[in-house]
Amino acid sequence: MDIVILFAPNFPELAEQFSSLNAQKVTVIEQDHDIYPLVEKHKLVSVSYETWSFVCMNIENCFDDNFTQKLKKLSKNHELYMFAVNDSVNGLWFEQYKNGQLTRHWMEVDLEIEGNMGEYLPAEHVLNYPFIDEPYEDVGQELLYEMIYEITGFDITETF
Repeated sequence: MDIVILFAPNFPELAEQFSSLNAQKVTVIEQDHDIYPLVEKHKLVSVSYETWSFVCMNIENCFDDNFTQKLKKLSKNHELYMFAVNDSVNGLWFEQYKNGQLTRHWMEVDLEIEGNMGEYLPAEHVLNYPFIDEPYEDVGQELLYEMIYEITGFDITETF
């Protein structure tokens, strides 16, 4: 699966604001199940759960030159999370932004830690710190989804 998931608490306009930062016209679709076929077609899919807003999109969005700048801009007055799974390179990646700043970054590519910066998130404590800074067995995308659940209380995989 090649997917990026942005999510934030108390930010119902997250999808529209992300879309407005894109130079090309981006269609935002609200959906609560079977979202992955839309993600594969490069649609932005908006999902809500309680006070959390999620935006799911194709992994290719991460490789836009200004993707990080968009996330910083969106997080000016919000806490924002970005999780990505890239099967083609066995890549897992997550970030947390607060007040326009990157506060947590972790990335693994082909079973090697490529980046680990910032304070561990409370959800990482709950999961017994699987995101360490040394090579080890692949944590697997399921662990990223478990971390999303620990942060939000929502099983995002129910939407796939």
